Amino acid sequence: MAELVVNPDFRDRKEGESTATGWFEKPDRNTFEYAIEAIQLGGVTRSIQKVIGSGRGDGYIWQKIDVTPGTYRLSGTLKTQGEISSQLRLFFMDENEKIIRREISRTVLGNSDWERISVVCESPPEAKKALLFAISYTVFEEASCSWSHISLQPITDSTDETTGTTGSEAAELEDVGVSRPGVVSSTDEAPVIIPRPQRISWDTSVAFRLSPAVVIVPEGDMFLEEIQRVAEYFSVFVKTELGMDIRVATSDQATVLMETILLRIGSPREHQGADKDTQEILRTRAESYCLEIERNRVTITGHDARGLFFGVQSFIQIINGLQNSSQNELQTTGKTEQYYLPGCVIVDYPDLEWRAVHIFIDFLSQDFTKALIDKILCRYKFNALVIECSSVKWESHPEIWRESAVETDKLRDLVDYAKRRFMEVIPLVQSLGHCQWLFANGQNVDICEDRDNPYAYNPLNDRSYSVMFEIYDEAIEVFRPKLFHIGHDEVRMVGSFPKSAQGKEKGFESLFVQDTNRISQHLESRGVRPMMWADIIQEPTFQPYLSKIDSSLFMVDWQYTPFRAYQGIEFLRNEGFDVIGSAWHNPQNIFYFTKHVKEIDGLGMLQTTWTGHFGSTCALATDMKQYIAHLYAAEMNWNVDGYGSVAALPYDSQKLVKTALEENTVTGEIPDWGRNW
Repeated sequence: MAELVVNPDFRDRKEGESTATGWFEKPDRNTFEYAIEAIQLGGVTRSIQKVIGSGRGDGYIWQKIDVTPGTYRLSGTLKTQGEISSQLRLFFMDENEKIIRREISRTVLGNSDWERISVVCESPPEAKKALLFAISYTVFEEASCSWSHISLQPITDSTDETTGTTGSEAAELEDVGVSRPGVVSSTDEAPVIIPRPQRISWDTSVAFRLSPAVVIVPEGDMFLEEIQRVAEYFSVFVKTELGMDIRVATSDQATVLMETILLRIGSPREHQGADKDTQEILRTRAESYCLEIERNRVTITGHDARGLFFGVQSFIQIINGLQNSSQNELQTTGKTEQYYLPGCVIVDYPDLEWRAVHIFIDFLSQDFTKALIDKILCRYKFNALVIECSSVKWESHPEIWRESAVETDKLRDLVDYAKRRFMEVIPLVQSLGHCQWLFANGQNVDICEDRDNPYAYNPLNDRSYSVMFEIYDEAIEVFRPKLFHIGHDEVRMVGSFPKSAQGKEKGFESLFVQDTNRISQHLESRGVRPMMWADIIQEPTFQPYLSKIDSSLFMVDWQYTPFRAYQGIEFLRNEGFDVIGSAWHNPQNIFYFTKHVKEIDGLGMLQTTWTGHFGSTCALATDMKQYIAHLYAAEMNWNVDGYGSVAALPYDSQKLVKTALEENTVTGEIPDWGRNW
């Protein structure tokens, strides 16, 4: 087969060059260096390209390659030493060199012996060129990755010889043994509950009959409003999903002869039959619950309102699991339906306090996002939602409205919808960097730091804060939040910052501190705690300035590369900050980062979803793996050791996500606005 890579074995090198002929390098923040060495592999002397780096950064060697539509196999052999994370990437581009498809190999973590990685890639019909990267990330001390023979070849068979699958999705799943879409690995016939409960036992000799004769009984004088809200939520679910009317009654109206669903919050002493361990869990563990299914009664007891709500979500999953099960005992006589649910006792609680998901919102995503909240986020027990909403039709600044942006009344409706489901809802409006939204329609040019690249505002111009704070105050009115995420990441990613002579004299770090604290003080004056991404403050050059940052800021340590250990949370915690971790779609990243957070007794995790400001309703067609990752995160955030590995998940994650969300998703040809950020 034709080899498209120039100098795939790194044999040729010009004198004085650190990279092999035909290859280019990209060090990040001067943390990486490159070297060519000759080694012996399999009895043949080959040259290798060695990438050496340290600290938090990335570096890679790369080539630009001419391609035509078709199927390709990208492969390479590598060895890693130290805490490093390495992979191959192939980005297809059209004639204008716009990236139109990304393919990524599985990730090889540190201290691995020589191994081959391979991914099969489909080149889109409009593809003309491709960027090939052999990329490595470091996070701690010096580490290295050695590459030998990186190959790209056209093939006629689109099935990978090694994995039996195609594309980056399967490759990313391999290393932590994630079951591939379409495969259900469990033979257990009991309903599957996501995430896996901490303790569960089934009793198939007992069955509860769910029928219109059942009554839902909120019980207790304290927290009655919250209990009634949960009762109404379940009643609506039964009506909507099962077509069954079940009334909500008071304990006085219910009799011992009735089949009841009893909902409670509070003292476990009221919970008859609870063993000491269960009573202790219900007494001390936030968001814990106990679900008991008996012959004539279902009892769901929560430590608090969220615990009760999550107990109901597990009960709903038992019902849903039986609807299509071989053991389903649905009986229909005329208009009467009755479901026989097996007896069980579930005692459950979350491992992590914070279990959040980050999303975007756009002008068409109202129904999609509500389905996401009901059928994924609440169903699988996330308790917080970060809505990135920079590009919204803020009434205070109509001059920056974009056609595809959502109106504030729809945003307010969505916020209330999530709050009624016991989620904490947090606005994210980007500040300092990632502020293209602020300069939409050619506006606010006078406060743009680099007018050739409208990305960051000028923190030395007071009008920057007049505009920002008007929008922030409006967002506070819409969300009524406890926390407000101000972004503040990747400030120097685009253009020059600082660019002005005055800004350069003051210095980046001083400008960043000044801007961060000014925003923090404004939010705190409104009774809201600021939250921000923590990448900038972990840079080595920032350490002398770290003590000047307002310590009330709630930090989010985003790390999207899989490592076996992460140091950011401990570092920031030692500096006096509250901090949570944040992962993206890579299963290895979610798996290892969440385990690390639990091991160090961290607060929790934020699962990000980077589909763009206007891409939510198209995301199942363009990037299904980002929503599948929500399931992985749900499992790990709630019960870190539940299945021991992601490989043991006993359900088809892709099918679950598709069934939950496809009704409100754009399918077929994706409109232009669906690909815009």
